[in-house]
Amino acid sequence: NRRKPKSAWSGKRVSETHLHDFYLNWSENEQRMRLGGLTVAREINEDVSDFLRLRDYFGKRLKINNIEVISEPEWVYDFFNGGSW
Repeated sequence: NRRKPKSAWSGKRVSETHLHDFYLNWSENEQRMRLGGLTVAREINEDVSDFLRLRDYFGKRLKINNIEVISEPEWVYDFFNGGSW
């Protein structure tokens, strides 16, 4: 993360499992997203190590109340190393 604008996440390094929250990249003074792209991210602290956990996490984040209709695929994707098996 860049050091400016000043926030709790300014200048902090985040892992590959991170989220560019809207509120972290919003300029209240200018009433728009900050220039230069989504430059501030925060860690995702929830366990998203498999498909069902990831699905449920994003169901909550995006307020999808019937996310469970998306069934787990027969193949397994390795989120952290790429590829499927």
